[in-house]
Amino acid sequence: MAYRKGTEGGLKYKVHYSADVKTRIITDCYTTTGATHEGLVLPVRVDYLCDEMGFDVQEVIADRGYGRGST
Repeated sequence: MAYRKGTEGGLKYKVHYSADVKTRIITDCYTTTGATHEGLVLPVRVDYLCDEMGFDVQEVIADRGYGRGST
């Protein structure tokens, strides 16, 4: 269950995309429950791109939801 101010609570999910900025190709697509905090997802997905996919990640750009720690 996920709740957000001003919306009705319910079963929700979030999709987290990673893309190469130069080619605009999506390099990763990861789905979580709506209750999973974005701040926990970002480091795991960057590690995945580096360790499993072999990308040399130089810079990460994300919206502010990914910049906060877990709540």
